[in-house]
Amino acid sequence: MKKYSIIIPHFNSSASLKVLLRSIPVTDDIQVIVVDDNSTVDADKLQEIINSNPHVEFHVNTAGVQSAGACRNIGLRYAEGKWVIFADADDYFLHDFHLVLERFFESSFDVIYFVPTSIELGRNEESKRHVNCENRIMAYRHCPDRRHELWLRFRYYSCWSAMIRRELLLKHNIDFEEVQVANDVMFSVKVGLCAEKIGTSQDVIYCITKSDTSLTAHVDPERLRMRRDVHVRRYLFLKEHLSPSDWKLLDSSGGEFLAGIITKKPGIAFIVESMIFFRKRGVRLFSRRHLNLVYLAREQRGK
Repeated sequence: MKKYSIIIPHFNSSASLKVLLRSIPVTDDIQVIVVDDNSTVDADKLQEIINSNPHVEFHVNTAGVQSAGACRNIGLRYAEGKWVIFADADDYFLHDFHLVLERFFESSFDVIYFVPTSIELGRNEESKRHVNCENRIMAYRHCPDRRHELWLRFRYYSCWSAMIRRELLLKHNIDFEEVQVANDVMFSVKVGLCAEKIGTSQDVIYCITKSDTSLTAHVDPERLRMRRDVHVRRYLFLKEHLSPSDWKLLDSSGGEFLAGIITKKPGIAFIVESMIFFRKRGVRLFSRRHLNLVYLAREQRGK
């Protein structure tokens, strides 16, 4: 029986995939599954990787929709490990990460979140892509009250830099949305909802890379609308499943989405469109936290 199953969706990034696979030790304990999302370039290079990594299970997305979520779902069908770990093909694991995983193998947690790091590709400088994830984890470690627990469970939107008990996914039938962007948001929310016991570690085992070609770098309005749709589904799902007291503590709103995309400069028209979109679907525009910040800002101006 495998201890860990590492699932990797891949699309047109064979050079990065090679780096990622080199960061994973070849051992009988680790099952490595790569699912290609019908890549359109460098078929010969991908075949070379397949030939030189006989221990890796390679599959092709036959779901009929191009999506990392579809690839991850295919990977889950082949997973055998007690723990499931996800990685993006353009990221990589840090040295000896598997030794850190081993410390948690017999733990009673359903999911363990690890602090990630990130770099800017080409410049080899630290990026800020990991900061939100790091903040969620460290805030909970420093103050493990209910509010910080909820923020970790339901505002840690990515599936990487964590190990998840496969039995949890099977028991609750948790899989990924097969959409082009933000496919892991609802997956992560459902894991957070169903996990009885969560753990954290400040050990850094995973490095996220940032480049101008990544999905998160795109400012395409259609992709932003897809992310907005996911945000609404997340909001309504949690409003339905959380207790009134937990829902109040989570303090969710459409403003979270708008604050997250503001650096992409989507334009006033898109912001107004989004506010109308949220209102029509019953999504609160501003959280109590945002309103308090506005109130404090007005108080400061008054002084």
